[in-house]
Amino acid sequence: MAVALLAGACSGGGDEEADPGSPQGILAAAPARTIEAGSSKVALVASLEGQTRGTFDGQGELEFGPERGRLEVDLAPLGLAGEGRTRVLLDGDVVYIELGRRLPGLGDRPWVRIDLDGLKDGQGDNIEALRQLKANHPSAVLNALRGVTGEVTEVGAEDVRGTPTTHYRATVDLEAAKEASPEPVRDVLDEVVRQLGTERLPVEAWVDADGRLRRLRYTVDLADLADDAPAKGVGEGRSTATLELYDFGTPVAFQEPAPSEVTDLAELLGTGAAGR
Repeated sequence: MAVALLAGACSGGGDEEADPGSPQGILAAAPARTIEAGSSKVALVASLEGQTRGTFDGQGELEFGPERGRLEVDLAPLGLAGEGRTRVLLDGDVVYIELGRRLPGLGDRPWVRIDLDGLKDGQGDNIEALRQLKANHPSAVLNALRGVTGEVTEVGAEDVRGTPTTHYRATVDLEAAKEASPEPVRDVLDEVVRQLGTERLPVEAWVDADGRLRRLRYTVDLADLADDAPAKGVGEGRSTATLELYDFGTPVAFQEPAPSEVTDLAELLGTGAAGR
């Protein structure tokens, strides 16, 4: 199982207040500026190269305020679904995954409801994969740059999906991010730290003229992770994750599945269908 494919969509909070016009100040302000836009389309790609290889990707729309969204993703690299793309709905700490008949015990209820807050250690490999989804919740990525610490390098001007941006390189402190982020995000950041086994992470960020985050990317050398980090289990290699935000203000047509179409993960765990 590609444990590290999603681990580490980071978040942050800096050591001291920076000049708002400085590269550090621009990055630290980017999460709030982005959230002010209300919503956007989103695209993410996570890849692993080394002893284990694989790529995870997804596209969709995200509403920043109530943190609702919908994605179409390929979950096969995480061992969570078969061939083809899968619909995923985000509603705060709750995720709905349309697994249809890919899991035994679903019957005519194609959606599985997962309370990310309730995922515990020791529940099996599939649960560990789901915890990676928690570590990569968009709320973590949106708050990433709150933890910018130390020197920030301005790489230069670059276009992201046709929009002019400035490309920066920086390091985020995930524990500082937790302190600077809204309460609901803090538990997600704890999971990021658990997955990676480190509190500091180098990132690259592309910010537009309005101060909004357009792209965030990080690369982790798995050999450098702590020995007890779950991502360490895939062996040597490099994990790279990229998230892009575009078409700000796009409508998000979120609709929660009908209860008659939903099976709770706890029910599947009780029957042994999802806990292996």
